[in-house]
Parts: sequence; structure tokens; C-alpha cells
Amino acid sequence: MKHERFDLTPDGRVYLTSYIHDISAQKPSEVEAWRWELRPRDAWQIEKRPAVIIFPGGGYTMLSDREAEPIALAFLREGFNTFVCYYSLGDDSAFPGPLEDAAKAVWLVRSHAEEWGIDPDAIAVMGFSAGAHVAGLISAEWNYGGLEERLGIPAGGAKPNAAAIGYGPCCLMGGGKVGTVETGAMISQQPPEFEYHKYLGEHVPPMFIWHTWHDPLCPSFHALALANALSEKNLPYELHIFGRGTHGMALCDDLTDYEAPVEVRPKNASLWPQMASQWMKELFHLAP
Repeated sequence: MKHERFDLTPDGRVYLTSYIHDISAQKPSEVEAWRWELRPRDAWQIEKRPAVIIFPGGGYTMLSDREAEPIALAFLREGFNTFVCYYSLGDDSAFPGPLEDAAKAVWLVRSHAEEWGIDPDAIAVMGFSAGAHVAGLISAEWNYGGLEERLGIPAGGAKPNAAAIGYGPCCLMGGGKVGTVETGAMISQQPPEFEYHKYLGEHVPPMFIWHTWHDPLCPSFHALALANALSEKNLPYELHIFGRGTHGMALCDDLTDYEAPVEVRPKNASLWPQMASQWMKELFHLAP
């Protein structure tokens, strides 16, 4: 595995960490690599893997460790090359800071696709809570306001090919706090672009959305509003609202919340990583 850090700003404030599979000398075809019955005995690895860029949550004030490396390792295990983006926080999270961070992250992965063994047309973004908001922003607004031209990114270079949105906002929220939780400038200021579900169109990639019905910090109506907006535009998505569970469950397993009771970490919600993985593999034509 190649585990490296790549600075996205000159001061190192924003950066990307990689979790990249070593490229095998054995070169099976894409069909053989993902279908066991067709796979040669010595051919075990796909040549061009899909990638997942992960945006942890934290209210735009901090980044949750539970929603960073554990998520990357879980999807690395599923065969994806994974990355964690440490984006702008606090006052630096004012729009368009995190959107620019995400655009740079997507372009960095796409521009190194050949070197890292990645399919440049199979790059997904995945976020949780505030990080889900970042993933939604780049999915809906990658072509907004001359973003790519401003950052020196070729046309379409910052576009994700899929998005997984976990218990994140898309509608307006409270001011500088959500409940008792302090928030960064993106949430406290809430510019019009904050409501990314109002910027949907044919340019938006398919979305996998999951949430819990009883989320005390980010109510499930955000997920429903996003799904409704996608439906109105006839854009593809998959939606899961789990009946139990609180905010910030990450993988909803022992790895990320080992002391949580079943009320906080219900077993049905722990299925979301497998659901999201299968959804992406089908989307990228890597599974029957």
C-alpha cells in the first residue's frame, strides 16, 4: 500500500492522504478481475481501480478521526484506492474554501490516475456530516462560478463520477451552533451556495444517500430534501433512511465506535458500507 501525504495549499493547511493498492505485475482483464469464475489462477488484481475521496465531518471546526482513516481502510479492503481530504476549517471554511479544496483533491487524483492505477472516470467522493456537505458541494457546484478555470483545472477535471452522502446537511441550518456544537464559517455564514441541492442538473453524478431517522444534529429531512430535488430533476440516486441511530456513526461498528450501545449503533445501519460499495461497483460496471 502507498500511504502518502499531498499538500493542496502552499502552507500545508489543506492536504490529501492516500491509501493506494500496490500495482501487481499480474494483469488480468477488468472482467476477469471482478468475476471469480473467469479469473485466471494467478490473476487477482484489477489494473485500473475506482477511487474514493473521503471528507470527514466535524462541523467545519475539526475533522473526525473516526470518519477518516477507518473509512479509507474499509473501502480499501473492498478494492478501491482511497484518499482522505483534510479540508479548510474555522474561518477558512467560508465559501468557496472547502469547494476549492475538494476540486483540487478530485483533480489531484484524476491527474495521477495512470501513475496510481486508477480509472479516471471512476472517482467517487464520500462525506460525513460537514464532510458530506463538502462532497455535495463539489458534486453539484464543480462547474459553478468559473471554479476550474480559477484553479487552473482542465474542463471537467474536478467533476466526481459518484457521491456518497452520509448524514450531511443540504438545507439551511442554525447559525454559529448546531445544538451545542460550534460550527465553522461555512455553516455560520450559510451563503446561497450552501444549499447545493438547488444547483442540481445533468452535470451532477449519481448519489448514494444514507441517514438515520432520529439524527439529533442533522435531521433526516436533509437527506429527503436532497433525494426529492434529485427526483425532480430525474437524476439517479439511492436513498437509505435507517430507523435507529444517532449522528456521526461513521462505519457504525467496533472499529469506529466500540463503546456505543445498540441504540446508538444499530446493526442494520452498519450495512451501509457494503451497500455503498456494491452501489459504486455496479455504477462503475465492476459487479454483475
